[in-house]
Amino acid sequence: MKKTFTKIAAALSAAVLGALPMANAFTASAATPANEVKTYRTYWYYSGGAPQTKRVDVEFYTRNPLKVQGGARTNNCLNGWMDYETGSGTQYGVLHYKRWKTSDITTGVGTMFKTVSEIKSSSRTHDDLFSNCTITAYDANDNVIPYTEYSFSPSTYLVGDINGDGEVGLYDWVMLKAIVDHSYVPTTGITIRASDIDGDGDQDATDVQFLEGYLQGWYTLTQIHA
Repeated sequence: MKKTFTKIAAALSAAVLGALPMANAFTASAATPANEVKTYRTYWYYSGGAPQTKRVDVEFYTRNPLKVQGGARTNNCLNGWMDYETGSGTQYGVLHYKRWKTSDITTGVGTMFKTVSEIKSSSRTHDDLFSNCTITAYDANDNVIPYTEYSFSPSTYLVGDINGDGEVGLYDWVMLKAIVDHSYVPTTGITIRASDIDGDGDQDATDVQFLEGYLQGWYTLTQIHA
């Protein structure tokens, strides 16, 4: 990833760097603070189910009772909600998501957010987020449909970590500005997802503004997610 980013950085013109009015202000504080709060965003997708499925309940079990914030987006969903529970005295947290539809449910997509204080011994993002996931299917009469199998695919990204080095800093902001200025086109999951700072599905001047504020210490990224 570092070699890839080196090539990307080399492709960014001096004019782009000169157009970044906040760059000098960032440089002195570009290092990651010891107590930095990071925001991880998970994009998840499930598929499978039975033709008569009208409702699905999804439960995500986290390895640690860490704070989860945010909501879910789904396709053609009449109603959906998420909440977070931490069992007293246990090491697991459970995130619930329920989805209803008038037509059959066989696939679904969504996003959710997780906020943690950086733990230097942590094995990045994936292992900390999920220990397992269970999906239960229901019919129109709210009866459980037995033997219904789903496949589940989560992908987790550190919001703002556009170059994929595990930190959010000045270089990420330079890359985001280049993306918004159309001088660099993101093509990987990391660059596309991590550069969508506000979680609205695109990269624009608002994302640049939010990342600037984060790097200046004005707020955390969890305060601005869509």
